[in-house]
Amino acid sequence: MVATTEKPSLSSSLLRRLVALVVLLVAGYIVFKVVLGFISGIFYLVVVLVAVAAVIWAYSTLKRR
Repeated sequence: MVATTEKPSLSSSLLRRLVALVVLLVAGYIVFKVVLGFISGIFYLVVVLVAVAAVIWAYSTLKRR
């Protein structure tokens, strides 16, 4: 078994860095979309709850008369 300590060529090193950069960008985009979707889901849940509370309040206010 012969151990070689050859350095990768410059083009190979640049290609590996480019692939790593693309992987990081794609992963960052996916995480961003997931977090944005989670925040949007919470926002819409709050909007629905406020709308339901407003309907209940309006109904009880009109019923008193």
